[in-house]
Amino acid sequence: MLWLIAANPNKYDIDAAFDELQFIDWTKNANYKKNDIIFIYVSNPVQRIKYICKVINDNVNEDEAIDDKKYWLNSSDFNKSSNGHVRLELIKKIKFDISFDDLRTHGFNGNLQGPRKLFDSTNNLYNWASYIINKTNMYEIKKNTQNSEDTVLTVPINGTEDLIKIYKIHAHPLKSRYPNKMVNYIAFRKPGGIINAIYEIVDIKDTVPSQYKNNDNVLKYIKERYPNFGFSNDNTLYRFYILKDYVKLDVPYVLSPNPQSAKYMELEDLINDQTKYELFWKKFESKAFNNKEYASLFQKSKTLNRANYLVSLNNNDKGFVIRKNSQNNCIEFYIRRSSTIFEFYKNHILELEHNIPEHFEISKSSLDSSTIHKKFILNYPYNNIENNEFINWAINRCITIKKNIEMIDKQLEKTELINSYEDDKLQIKIAKIKKAKNHFEYTDEIIPLPEFKEINGIKVYKRDKQRAINALNHANYSCEIDIKHMCFLRKDGITPYTEAHHLIPLAFQYKFKNSLDIEENIVSLCSNCHNEIHYGFNAKKLISKLFEERKDILKAKGINITIDELYEYYGL
Repeated sequence: MLWLIAANPNKYDIDAAFDELQFIDWTKNANYKKNDIIFIYVSNPVQRIKYICKVINDNVNEDEAIDDKKYWLNSSDFNKSSNGHVRLELIKKIKFDISFDDLRTHGFNGNLQGPRKLFDSTNNLYNWASYIINKTNMYEIKKNTQNSEDTVLTVPINGTEDLIKIYKIHAHPLKSRYPNKMVNYIAFRKPGGIINAIYEIVDIKDTVPSQYKNNDNVLKYIKERYPNFGFSNDNTLYRFYILKDYVKLDVPYVLSPNPQSAKYMELEDLINDQTKYELFWKKFESKAFNNKEYASLFQKSKTLNRANYLVSLNNNDKGFVIRKNSQNNCIEFYIRRSSTIFEFYKNHILELEHNIPEHFEISKSSLDSSTIHKKFILNYPYNNIENNEFINWAINRCITIKKNIEMIDKQLEKTELINSYEDDKLQIKIAKIKKAKNHFEYTDEIIPLPEFKEINGIKVYKRDKQRAINALNHANYSCEIDIKHMCFLRKDGITPYTEAHHLIPLAFQYKFKNSLDIEENIVSLCSNCHNEIHYGFNAKKLISKLFEERKDILKAKGINITIDELYEYYGL
């Protein structure tokens, strides 16, 4: 790839560095690769392109980095990059002027604030880039760096279409006027320049047809072609393309004018939007599931939906969507139908970003309580979107995010277990209570937040034993689902056994300004109803009954909650 970057001589003395050093280490502010060519524009007061460099190492670690501190005008700027460095070798110092005004004259738009690729999305040089190449006589560099990965060789068809369909073979002589550039795809133009399908080139064999001996489709193609179309002569070397179906075009592409010779085109230019997205995601899948680590973490998606790709986490609560289109290039991490889980992840967003250079964004719609699906958005950080670069970025980020999710989920499970353990401890503490003579009554007092302790880094709010006893007393030691429910007697032989249950679980105390550990939020339940609320089929019905009875007295204590929010706290 060819790049244009800017150097600020007011920060770094690049002239002195290139005069005195064999190489310089440059901040890795783009996806530079080994053997990439970089043109360096030196900004004000120089304001011209001065250097042509080659990347000889695209991953220079801190220990290997060249000590060029003396070339930094402010020593505090030295080695400030968190992205690492690439090592540049000077190829050529330009001795004539190529100014920024010259580039603007040839179509350069905007400012050179970050690295610019010299090739556009269709693999053609920009006008301004052509000007640089021509001025610097770097034709060979252009030729060698132009990417042909998504280039399609299109050739006029001369009656051999049926043979191509049957045997998936195409052939032409190896002569000067015939194509010789190696590409991955080929398409055949019918009269009028009509292209109906694109084939992938699996392999190439250069051979003299009359001397070919292997018993395969090439031989079958040769034998069938001889009677009707023949070959140039017995000693002419031919190139045989071994093909497989790549994509049929729903809407045929028409090349006009239709040349009689081969023409190279870009894959994206030949296909309509729907097909384009389908092919892109197929390419993504192929690369992703050839990555052993990715394949061990994810399953193939059943959806290929235009610019969106659903990554299966094999989890009903969570999912990834990868987006690639003109507006959105990102990974969206979805939390489905659970504000509770979303809040937990929001509070642990640093863990979600662990080992990721970028930061997650949370959309305003996700913060809206009415939105069913919440999402965290990780945007692709580069301006130039190249398919392969984006695919590699998405694969790596998906792997890292999945590992972070597993880490956070363990934390969530720990939180739930610890709170459950604390609830069980409360029942043990009140197991030996005796029926009080005096009846407990609610008060108007607003209770502040309870004290908390940390267990394995998890904040756990303390349960007040006396408040639980008061709540059971207020309910006259009967089940508040139905006072007729049979309860066995405690060991004193007098007091019915019921259990104290926080209607709004204390695990969600962080959502409220006032204490949840109050008598108004603690209900008396028989063992059967208590277990049914946590584990039973009718849990929703029981919770709804208790909520309707308690919502007004809870509101009077400064605790506002909807029934839907409460269902969610119970995972319903």
